[in-house]
Amino acid sequence: MIDTEAFGKAVGATLRQARESKGLSLSRMRVKSGGRWSAQALGSWERGDRCLAVEKFADLAQWYGLDAHAVLAEAERAASIPLQRTARSGVRRAA
Repeated sequence: MIDTEAFGKAVGATLRQARESKGLSLSRMRVKSGGRWSAQALGSWERGDRCLAVEKFADLAQWYGLDAHAVLAEAERAASIPLQRTARSGVRRAA
């Protein structure tokens, strides 16, 4: 089971790291991308406050030189909620 809020935040944190590793502010990224992404949208995606469409995520990951599959796999690991088996009902979410 995935905690979707944690998943979005994990993806966003990776995108922020990639941008910062290139020495780019949100405003500078907007300029460098030719206005493709606004500073407001980038910041919202990085914080996990706003949903990021798959197409935009793939485009942004490519722009940063990230492996989109690896980013998603790592976010999935970070956002996984352990499941516990119970004798009576099978599987339940861990507390």
